[in-house]
Amino acid sequence: MLFKLSQYQSTVSSPLVFRGVGVHSGHVSELHVLPAEPGSGIVFERGDLSAKNSELKGFSASAKHILSTTMCTTVGLDAEYKISTVEHLLAAVSGAQIDNIKVIASGPEIPVLDGSSKEFFSRLSAARKIQDPHKRKYYRLKKQVALSQGQSTLKAKPGDALRIHCVIEFESAKIGRQELVFGESNNPFAEVAYARTFCSLGDFEKLKAAGLGKGGSLDNAVVVDGDHVLNEGGLRSNDEFVRHKVLDAVGDFYLLGAPLLADVYLERPGHGLNALFTKTLLENKDDYLEEIEI
Repeated sequence: MLFKLSQYQSTVSSPLVFRGVGVHSGHVSELHVLPAEPGSGIVFERGDLSAKNSELKGFSASAKHILSTTMCTTVGLDAEYKISTVEHLLAAVSGAQIDNIKVIASGPEIPVLDGSSKEFFSRLSAARKIQDPHKRKYYRLKKQVALSQGQSTLKAKPGDALRIHCVIEFESAKIGRQELVFGESNNPFAEVAYARTFCSLGDFEKLKAAGLGKGGSLDNAVVVDGDHVLNEGGLRSNDEFVRHKVLDAVGDFYLLGAPLLADVYLERPGHGLNALFTKTLLENKDDYLEEIEI
């Protein structure tokens, strides 16, 4: 049974609050997710900055607002008015088929929680409110597109839903080569929502030395040392690594501003390639995207 796409827009029935550390900044952040009117989309706001300057307004969750893809996806208006690590939240918003919310962050980064989208997805799904009779907008890919960035490759073709065939390959014996086809069940996002972000012990130490990953720990990331997982309790599934890469892609793709209907093949993906894909589609919208309702 395939996933049933929603015909109508949706929001949340009441405000939600998430609180936790930012994996890179190390700052504790509070996130308020508020209901929004039909057609308003996903809007981000920096509550700490707008409290000091009432003229500062929010910005749409759009690929045109991507500022950086180093270790995470950062969106914003400039070097100060920005929010980092938006991909896990947006993945959950996409998976829950929510179209209209206002997201107010108390700091520069979305809380990483346990390193997955599990809590975001669970609570957003439970709070989802259909906005009938307002029809939901989709972007159907009109023709094939192929992109590459370093060792990362993306190929996409038209489809009737979002399907992602993802292949990863790492030197670590614990990770190795993993492959997953996403989008062919009745609740595909639930199959990746639990997958945590990950890194090698060497990369973790390099991040710390570079002033990144200040909030990273075994509580919010899987850390691999050779063929060993350092986290107590081990993995949530043997292919948790590729599942997290799919989770990241789902979140990054939602920066198109509407759900994408396409078959996408990803090999060794990363946030940089995902951003190149969404920016290419939006900058050449007439060539690549057909706006439809179902």
